[in-house]
Amino acid sequence: MLAVLTASCEPGAPPTSESLPVETVAPTVAPDPGVCEELADEAVELVADIVDQLDETDYAELSDGEAWGDELIALQERGSALDAEASAAGCSAGGIQAAVRASLGEVGGDSPLAELLVSLLAPPG
Repeated sequence: MLAVLTASCEPGAPPTSESLPVETVAPTVAPDPGVCEELADEAVELVADIVDQLDETDYAELSDGEAWGDELIALQERGSALDAEASAAGCSAGGIQAAVRASLGEVGGDSPLAELLVSLLAPPG
């Protein structure tokens, strides 16, 4: 937008449609509540699986991505796929996070790493 304004103030030929910047806007997807609820349920299951895996993972392995086992890599891939699917479906990230937070009473870990994850996801207050 600034380029258009400054171009119109410069001497010389007026800008043409070829010289004007073109902004593209992705179409807005109307979220399907049923799909978003399913994805929220999948996110709750994913967090529970992450907590379970953290109970079996030491800090050295977790902090070195090169040392990750197949289980941690699979969890990361599930999370990335879930994020992409929720975004494509137009689901609210806040709504999915709220579902995860609501389930935290059912999710608990025995390790300090799992407890840290649960405390980080818990709502403030």
